Amino acid sequence: MFTGTNIRLRLNTHTDLSIATDLHIRYRTPTGQTGSWPAQFDEADDTVMYYDTQQGDFNRSGIWDFQAIVDYNGNINKGRIARVFIHKPITVED
Repeated sequence: MFTGTNIRLRLNTHTDLSIATDLHIRYRTPTGQTGSWPAQFDEADDTVMYYDTQQGDFNRSGIWDFQAIVDYNGNINKGRIARVFIHKPITVED
């Protein structure tokens, strides 16, 4: 993954998400800033949640942490943290 690109970020929770009342993906940037994105469950595999990243979401290269947050009517479940290195793309000057 690269800074400035849009991807579908997918997290496999190994649990049925079709009955969840709310899904989020929490993140921590390389600078320590935290936040969350709203997620949806994948209808082809109801154990997977995803978020389609937007321009500017991956604004820093380095190690990012992601965590699935699943709400079952007020019962909050937190997934394992996935650690991913976001690269800065190589640019060539003409």
